[in-house]
Amino acid sequence: MKRFLYQKQYPIMGIMMNFMTSSKDAIRLVGKRFEHWQSLPEHLIHPGPAMMININELPNTRQDVTLDKVDFLINNEILTGSGNGLDFRVDQKSGLAEVWIESDVLKRTSFFTHDILGAIVRYQVFSRDRVPLHASTLIIDETALILYGKSGSGKSTLSYQLLKHGADILSESAVFIASKGEYRLWGDIQDIYLRPDVRNLFPELASYPDKILPNGKTKIQIPYPFIGGSNQRRLHFSGRMFLIILERAEDVPSRLTEINHQDVIEKLMSERESGFDLSDTFAETITHLPVTSTFVLDSGNDLAFKAELLENLCNQKHV
Repeated sequence: MKRFLYQKQYPIMGIMMNFMTSSKDAIRLVGKRFEHWQSLPEHLIHPGPAMMININELPNTRQDVTLDKVDFLINNEILTGSGNGLDFRVDQKSGLAEVWIESDVLKRTSFFTHDILGAIVRYQVFSRDRVPLHASTLIIDETALILYGKSGSGKSTLSYQLLKHGADILSESAVFIASKGEYRLWGDIQDIYLRPDVRNLFPELASYPDKILPNGKTKIQIPYPFIGGSNQRRLHFSGRMFLIILERAEDVPSRLTEINHQDVIEKLMSERESGFDLSDTFAETITHLPVTSTFVLDSGNDLAFKAELLENLCNQKHV
C-alpha cells in the first residue's frame, strides 16, 4: 500500500480536497496555493466525501523539463494530462486524482500550482454542483458584476480598472455557480492576466514582464494581492447580481443597455468554450441564475467611462 508522509485538507469552493504526497516541496506549494480556503465557514462545505489528490514526485529523467505545456484529454469522465516531466489522471466518479511529476517541474511553482493543480481541482468540482462560466466577477457595494465576453472583449482590462477603484474580486476568468439550495457564486482567484499593451493604460505595470501561457498567448501576469487598489479576494458570493455581456464597439462611446434574459442564455449556450462545456446542467443553471438584470455593454475605448457605468449600476439602491 502506498504511504504518504504529508497530508493537507482544504474546502476548495466548498468541496473538501485531500492532498497527499511524500514531497515536502509539493505539500508546501499546495499550502501556499490553497491556504486561504481554511477560513471557509463550515456550513458552506459540501457534505460529501473528500476528493483525493495524490502527488508522486519522481526523479528527473530528462535533460530539459522547462516547457510549460500540458496536453489534456477527457474520456468517460476521466481527465488525463501529460507534459514534459509530468502526467496526471483525474477520475470524477471515484474522486481520485493521481499526479506523477518530476522534481524540476515542481521548481516552476506558478506552472505547478496554476496550470496543474488548478486544472485538477476545477475538473473535480464540476461533479459537485459547481457549474463553470467563462466570466470575470467583481463585487461592488455587495453587488456582483458577472462580466462575460469572448477573448479580446476587454473584460480583464475592465476588471483591473474596477479593482483600482476598490472593487473586490471573485474570479478573473472562471466563476463557478452552485444551484442546489441557495444560488451561490464561487471563485478561486490567484492572478489576473492582461494583454501586454495595457502598460500604456496602467503605468504601474511597466516593470511586469511578458509571460507565454500554456495556451500560447502572451500576457502580463499580475499576482494577488493586486497593486493600485484596496480590493479583497472573495471566495463566494450570494446576493444581488448583474450579468454583463461585453461587445467590442470601436470608435463609439460605451453604452450599457438592458436586454432580455432569455437572449443572454441563448448566447451563453452557443458560445461555450472548450473546458467550460463539461457540465450537463449548464443550461438549467444559467436559466435560473437569479440575476437582477442582464445588460450588453457596447465597449469602446473609454475605459474610465465604462468603469463608471458599472459602478453607478452597482451603487443604485437595491430593489
